[in-house]
Amino acid sequence: FSPVFYPTTGHPKERIQGVLNTAVFTVSGMTCNSCEQHVRHEVSKLNGVLRSAVSFDKGIATVEFDTARTNITAIQDAINSTGYTVTSIKEK
Repeated sequence: FSPVFYPTTGHPKERIQGVLNTAVFTVSGMTCNSCEQHVRHEVSKLNGVLRSAVSFDKGIATVEFDTARTNITAIQDAINSTGYTVTSIKEK
């Protein structure tokens, strides 16, 4: 049922204004597919997020973003706002 509650969101493909960056966030508390969808939905709302992939079984969220339009702190805040907790961040 998660697609009903968390429809696909995203920003139109725009020219990248800054540097394209990818970060992997370790997230604690996710236990199911709906958890993944909740995190992905909140992260995808941020202007500058190009792609996000979330895995509850691995406990990670991988986010590709434009550094001129968003940053790691904003992404971490979006994830934490879902009720799950970012425990570490690794930039690629």
